[in-house]
Amino acid sequence: MKRTGEMVLGIIGVVITFLAFFLVMFTVIGVQQADLTQMTNMIEQELANDPNIPAQEAEELSAMVLGVVSSAGWWFLAVHAIGLVLGIIALVKLNRNAKTAGILFLVAGGGLLLLTVGFSFLYAALFIIAGLMCLLRKPPVKPEGGDYPEQPRPE
Repeated sequence: MKRTGEMVLGIIGVVITFLAFFLVMFTVIGVQQADLTQMTNMIEQELANDPNIPAQEAEELSAMVLGVVSSAGWWFLAVHAIGLVLGIIALVKLNRNAKTAGILFLVAGGGLLLLTVGFSFLYAALFIIAGLMCLLRKPPVKPEGGDYPEQPRPE
């Protein structure tokens, strides 16, 4: 049975996940290499504009925001790497064992969707659709004894 639809959805999902992986990687590295004092000052200035936030809390919030961005970036990077590897393995297994490929696509798509809190909706949806197609599409059943059932001959 041809699995062209699953293959196309899987390839598009892997390519977009690959691009997102590199985008997240460059963002995380950029935040790590950036001048943190300048970024902290920018965040503190924005928080200082709010009259409800005292100066001490502005400093603490700016440090917390940078910490969360840094740790979330590494988390997103790891999740995208795992989703990318699972998607590639599913593509390789697709023609030999569609059921295994479908499960891998579903795990990759579901994991990306849940663990990135919905930020990876587009390519996670592609993986999930490809996985469902792998599991739900069945090859057509051929009747026994050839391509067509025997018809009684008119006499």
